Amino acid sequence: MSLTVSSGRFDPMTAGRSFFAEAVVRLNSLFCMARVGVVFAMKEELSHLLSISDAPNEQEGVLGRFWTVEFGHGSGASELILALSGIGKVRAAAHTTELITRYSPDWILSVGLSGAISDLVGPGDVVVVTEVYQHDFDLGPLSESFPQRAIKASRSESVLEAVSASPCWSGRWWHGAVQERFQRSSKLHSGTALSGDRLISSTLDRDTLQGRFPTALCVDMELYAVGLVAKEAGLPFSALRLVSDQADEDFDSTEVLEFCISEGSRLLAELTGSIVAAHGYDGGGI
Repeated sequence: MSLTVSSGRFDPMTAGRSFFAEAVVRLNSLFCMARVGVVFAMKEELSHLLSISDAPNEQEGVLGRFWTVEFGHGSGASELILALSGIGKVRAAAHTTELITRYSPDWILSVGLSGAISDLVGPGDVVVVTEVYQHDFDLGPLSESFPQRAIKASRSESVLEAVSASPCWSGRWWHGAVQERFQRSSKLHSGTALSGDRLISSTLDRDTLQGRFPTALCVDMELYAVGLVAKEAGLPFSALRLVSDQADEDFDSTEVLEFCISEGSRLLAELTGSIVAAHGYDGGGI
């Protein structure tokens, strides 16, 4: 994957073009380029994507940071707005709102780590999210009158196809890394995710969530908020989660972050590129 910064400037004499010809090319690329907002919660998740970008343009937001980079070339190029929100639903909602109002993306992609909820899922697996619930939203006696509705992800089937066809997933590197670290084979899933403002790190809590949401595969702390803001803004929303732990008593934050920095962040970067490339200019079509 090759990323270069969109500087917003051009040299009138570049490649021998006239000022007018260069301006036409530049304007055409601006009007044709899809803008994709990619939301991460932690810098460890985003680190590899930034490291392979050519001097990304960094801007401070109210609660987090943004970077703009250009992905791809020619008519298939897209502008990625990388957003680092911080942990939790409030920060994720606020930063996604600022991302949308400041940059006007065509669609939103949420990328990051999660814990396993289903026994079918384990560390090293990837989940393409089809829908997400917030597990800590409780209206008590009003729950029957106002039942919680899932946020549906857009075109998860095409995202699943893009991930499955990605060289980093179909090749040997990732599966070998997972086998060495976790002594298991990595799998690709598609299904339900959960979000809440509490880190799930006990068998009791995990079993409780399994009972309440029997189809759920994984759990995080930002996904529902990102999806809700995108939905309210009328934007397509897609999501990808890399499972880093079993959401039980064996959770070790140092091990999770080390796994993310050494291997997971690279996978997230490569899969992000594959998803964006597969959908080309028409980012709104996801």
